[in-house]
Amino acid sequence: MGGVVEKRIKREYGTIETEFKTDSLLFYGLKSCSKTLMSHNDAVISLPQGFKTIASSKSTEIAAFEKNFSLVLFYIIYNKRKRIVLINILKILR
Repeated sequence: MGGVVEKRIKREYGTIETEFKTDSLLFYGLKSCSKTLMSHNDAVISLPQGFKTIASSKSTEIAAFEKNFSLVLFYIIYNKRKRIVLINILKILR
């Protein structure tokens, strides 16, 4: 598929300010910036061709990504607006 994921030297853990592309079908209806819970020690360095970044944080440039209606969610585990995200997933799958 392509893309590159690498192990990080420093683990990202805890509540992190995350920016969302709210024009994404997945994050439609969310605030463009919100706190999320992160827990990982790897990072997406580059995306496969045709994919685009839909969320990022200060230390994680690619926190979530998508390709058209095929969604791949990386790292974002919890969000205060997780209900909206679940509803958006159901709409996309419909």
